[in-house]
Amino acid sequence: MPHDPPEKTPIALGSRRLLSFKFIRNSSIIAPQPVGQRNGLSEFDIRTINAIYPRKTTLGDQSTNGPAFAHRASQLLLGWTGVGNLRMNFMSSGDGSGFSGKVTLNDTSPSALSLSVFHGRYVVAWRGVGNNQLNTMLSTNGGNWLAKRTLTDTTTSGPTLAVVNRRLLLAWRGVANNLLNAMRSFNGSTFFSKVTLPETTLSKPSLHVDDGIAYLLLARGRKRLPQPVAQPRRSGLAR
Repeated sequence: MPHDPPEKTPIALGSRRLLSFKFIRNSSIIAPQPVGQRNGLSEFDIRTINAIYPRKTTLGDQSTNGPAFAHRASQLLLGWTGVGNLRMNFMSSGDGSGFSGKVTLNDTSPSALSLSVFHGRYVVAWRGVGNNQLNTMLSTNGGNWLAKRTLTDTTTSGPTLAVVNRRLLLAWRGVANNLLNAMRSFNGSTFFSKVTLPETTLSKPSLHVDDGIAYLLLARGRKRLPQPVAQPRRSGLAR
């Protein structure tokens, strides 16, 4: 006669609350038991929730725009705009929890920043205050920022960055027409080959790279970037 299986407690996520399921010996019935519906959470409940939802880190700094992240080797860089002054700030972390080395720049932005890593250097892109012009800068350590470039192109939302096929892509929402635009760079500073798509957006687009192909993610789907920007070319330009 086969032995009964050992008692197990797998966890399932419901639409509104966390459930635990307990296999009862000598029965095929599975009895769900809501987690936390007793007098407080048990030690097992706490361990399970912490495993599914990693511990939250709350910093003393604030922002009215979403933060930006970029990861290089063992360093995670966090960027954001300050409350009231809109100045750009950066801090780094070695474990994703404790952040230090805060740097505040004089550059400002009314929208969220975009961060990426290209050729071993951090790249930040942002929308300027007042003129709405696109800007980029480079840093080797996330603290000292150099090679600021201000483009003539403008946006009313934050730009977005991504790396594909050894090129850095910059995408943004156009002013007045809301059309999606994208350009590429080989050094993280000089951008060219601007492409304007017929699709429009009312917010910041997102770039996603999948198998060497760049996609602009929109609120209602995604748009594959055309070949001159998203795909490698056979000429020496893309090599």
